[in-house]
Parts: sequence; C-alpha cells; structure tokens
Amino acid sequence: MGKKSPILRVRLFGNASIAYGDDQILYGKNSITKVMKLLLLLIYYGAEGISRNRLMEEMFGRKELTDASNNLRVYLFRLKKMLLDAGLPEYEYIVCQNGMYYWDSPMDMVVDTDVFKQLLDRAEKEIDEDNRMNLLREACQIYRGDFLEKLSGDEWVIVESLQYKAQYASALQELCQMLQEREEYVAALRAVEPACEMYPFDDWQTIRMECYIAMGHYDDAMKEYENTSKFLYEELGLAPSERMTEQLNHLSELMGSRAYVMAEIKENLSEPAEERRGAFFCNYQGFHDACCVVRRGMERNGQSVFLVLCTLVDTKGNPMENSKRLEEMSQKLHMSLRMSLRRCDFFTKYSQAQYLVVLVGTSEENCQIAIGRVRNRFADEHKSWAGHLKCIVSSLMDIEA
Repeated sequence: MGKKSPILRVRLFGNASIAYGDDQILYGKNSITKVMKLLLLLIYYGAEGISRNRLMEEMFGRKELTDASNNLRVYLFRLKKMLLDAGLPEYEYIVCQNGMYYWDSPMDMVVDTDVFKQLLDRAEKEIDEDNRMNLLREACQIYRGDFLEKLSGDEWVIVESLQYKAQYASALQELCQMLQEREEYVAALRAVEPACEMYPFDDWQTIRMECYIAMGHYDDAMKEYENTSKFLYEELGLAPSERMTEQLNHLSELMGSRAYVMAEIKENLSEPAEERRGAFFCNYQGFHDACCVVRRGMERNGQSVFLVLCTLVDTKGNPMENSKRLEEMSQKLHMSLRMSLRRCDFFTKYSQAQYLVVLVGTSEENCQIAIGRVRNRFADEHKSWAGHLKCIVSSLMDIEA
C-alpha cells in the first residue's frame, strides 16, 4: 500500500498561507506575488472554476488586458514549476476546459473558507442546541481575519470579504447570545475576544461589558467602557454606541446599589502609575468637564489659566490633512505635550491635526516658554517640524459661561 500524500492546507482568512504537510508554500507574512495570486484564485474557485476572461481581469486588471493572454500563459507555466519546486508531486493541477480554468490536485486539500461555510450550513440545519452551538463556535474559531486581507484592494476580494464578515458576525452574535443565556460568561468572553481585536469599531466590546456585569465584575466592566470610549474618541472622534451607553447606565445603577468603603473609593479614583508622569491626557468630554471646574475655581481665587490650541499645519499654514505623515506628527506632538508640560496641566486631542491644552496657574509669558519646550521636543529629531506647529494662546476666562 503506497504512502499517503500530505494534506494541502490553505488559509484564506487573514494572512493567506498554503502548506503542504510541514512545508510552507506561502507564508502569511509574505507579500503576494502574481504567481501566488493566480494560485489563490484557482484554489478558491476550485471545482466551480473561473472563466479565462475573469481570470485575466482579476490577474492583470482592465488596463493590462492587451497582453493578458500571453502573460497568463507565462504565469501558469511559472506556477506549475513553483508547485513542483515546493515539493508537490508531479501532476497537472490546472485544468482548462471550454474557456474555464479549474484547480485539480491528487492530494487531500483543506481550505478554511470551505470548512467555514460547511460548518455554518450544518449549524443552520442542526436542531440540537448543543450541537448547533459547537458548530458555531468551531466556525468562529476558523475565521481569523478578513478574507485575503493582503488583496483587499481587489474588487472580487472586497465582495467576498464583506459576505464572510457578515456571516461571521451573525454566527458570533448567536453563539454569544446562547452562551450568555446559559450563563457561560467566561466562554462568551473567550469567543468574542478575537472579534474585539479584529474589529474594534464594531461594538463587540459591549458583549464583554455585558458578561462582566453579569459576573459581578463591575470594575472590569467600567474599564471596558472607559478603554473603548477613549479608543473611539481618539481614533474616530466618536462616542460609544447606544447599546454600550445603556450598559453603562445599568452598571451605574448596580454599582450605586452597594456601599463602598473609603479605601475602595480612593483606589478606584487613583491614577495608573504609568500615566502619572507629565501632563494629564483625557478625552474631550473629560477635558470639557475639567475646564468647567477650573473656570469656577478661577472666579473664586483669581488664578490665571490659559487655553492653548496647537495645530499641525502644512507649508501654507493650513491644518494638515489626513496622511501617514500627519499620523506620525500627531503621535509625536501627543508625547511632546505630555512630557514637556507640568503634572497640573491637561490636554486632549481635538482633531487629527489639533490638540487643546490648559496651562494652570501661569502667566502668558510663561505660556510661551512652555510652548517653546513643547516645540523643541516635537522637533528634536526633525528640525523642520518646528515650522509645522502653530500655537494660539487665550485666557480660559474668555470662554463664555
């Protein structure tokens, strides 16, 4: 009896990879070449096949269709040679019939997208709740990111990716609901964790918050809300979803129903050690509330407090538009403000190109000195950056009550 060939394992979710037994043909972190793209297309369409015209269009785009026929023959030849060089047995692999191309291989092949669809089909037909839940769990575990994310600019990939993501979201939502109804909150937290990492803007954190509340882990639930709120504001300037806000209100009622000792309260109010150095950063809502408190104090004690608007500008003096350079500069400015100002000062990110700063108990002259420190730190690695930072100072008392 002959030795059985190793399995050809294909991963199309997240970073694509192809392995033949222990040998990697395509590794997830590698860039995808034209030959690899051809292989992925043929494997994905498999027995269903892909037409010659569609294959040429996906491979070379409409602009390159003039030489596409010759180029396709070249890449098909290279692909067959690459497969043999990778250790696969001698075989035709690529079949062309009636203008259609098909993938054919002598060894068993496992493609994660096929397994994902099969599991969801079985789950849909399954009557037993335990079996259905296990099938959904297994399907969600197979999904490890957007379909062919390194080819996310290709039109056909976008269409397929959106469909798979919607199927994953539906399956995960049902799975978590079933687990929560069974009070299996740890399992629900474990199931939703990858989704929170892959899609931080899709409100999966709400499920974590619900589980923490149900388990009585109120501090964890509050941290989940605060971390999500901060992340959404810094990245998109958005507030948490209505569903998450409802959970916060529910949490506040639960926390308000128990009595805390002073030690617990002081511990909850303490600032994390890693954030105690330099000026205090907060989201805009926290910044707004702090400004209101400080202004009330100014009315009583006459303390001088100044508001500074820091803007990253282009060579024409206009606010910089979104770009990789702006992102880099914004991060550097954030660090420069934090490390150059005093612990009693506080600031927030107002937009991608702007920060608001409050300097407490100082003079306008000292404000310019503080701004100078920020500018020097901001431009310490790139001297030309100093000209891209524009700062405007105004008394906090000038704000209408």
